Amino acid sequence: MKTCLCITLFLFIFSLHPFATAIILDQKSAIVWSPSQTISGTIEGFSISEITVHINDSIFKVSVSQNKFSLFVLLKSIKTFVFAETNDGNKTIYSDTLIFELGFKPLPVVKPFATNKKNIITLRSQVLYNPYNSELSYQWLNDARNPLPVKIYHSDIKTATVKLPQKKGTYYFKLLVKNKSDSVEYETYVIKGDSIHCFDIENDHAEWIDTAVLYEIAPRRFVKNATYDGITQKLPELKKLGITAVWLQPIFKTHRGGQGYDVTDYFSLAPDLGDEAQLHRLISVAKRLQIKIIFDVVPNHTSVFHPYALDCMQYGKKSHYYDFYRQAQ
Repeated sequence: MKTCLCITLFLFIFSLHPFATAIILDQKSAIVWSPSQTISGTIEGFSISEITVHINDSIFKVSVSQNKFSLFVLLKSIKTFVFAETNDGNKTIYSDTLIFELGFKPLPVVKPFATNKKNIITLRSQVLYNPYNSELSYQWLNDARNPLPVKIYHSDIKTATVKLPQKKGTYYFKLLVKNKSDSVEYETYVIKGDSIHCFDIENDHAEWIDTAVLYEIAPRRFVKNATYDGITQKLPELKKLGITAVWLQPIFKTHRGGQGYDVTDYFSLAPDLGDEAQLHRLISVAKRLQIKIIFDVVPNHTSVFHPYALDCMQYGKKSHYYDFYRQAQ
């Protein structure tokens, strides 16, 4: 009799709530590298035609189809909080809160370039990236390195013109681009010799590369004192050997050290090699000796102990970084 009563009571409760009700967001909290993101999720345990999505102080009504919903968003804050809510007829149901943190401040990206027609130089600018469609202002500026000052006509618009002086040399032009709260500075140049050549960022390269004598250094193995100071002390000796450029293998934080290719943090220096002041000193001494410093950056792979790789291994396709890595089939 007791068994029968328990089964009846269980069936009654089960009939009231046959499934657990929930709003499940597909994404996980993450540091993101694009302001353009998609928020999606699934309704479980009940049916509804519309759901409310909160993005910081904004509220969006989003349609639900076959218990799924999706919303494209443009992140305008460095940190964005997202959650969804609805009512199943009995109570208000909330999703977990998702936090998107922009890893950078999205600024306009503009390509400055020059063209030449009958010795009249036109300075031009092409907007490559403007995520918030900000209204931009432009200012073309002379550079102190120019052989002679150059008159810039219509310097406060996207397209300006100049007439180069007779003196040969390399003429640099800066482009200052502003929106309401930020500014970014770019540069292009024109070489005047027997003819005029306008720098083409897509096809040209820096002239010093053609005659460079390059010396690669594995910082932890170069000298017994495996620090930036140890490298700095050797720069005069490298200069005497005719070295004009030093290529440093990765100096970022790694899991094991070694040659530094198992990077775990691209924005922090490996502490065993020294601090920022020592690295600045290395660069300053190299500049005085007219030696270029090239940093080896390896964004095409990370350590398996990088936070993004660990996140990917933990959450699989739910990880924001799943597509950052090539997945085994």
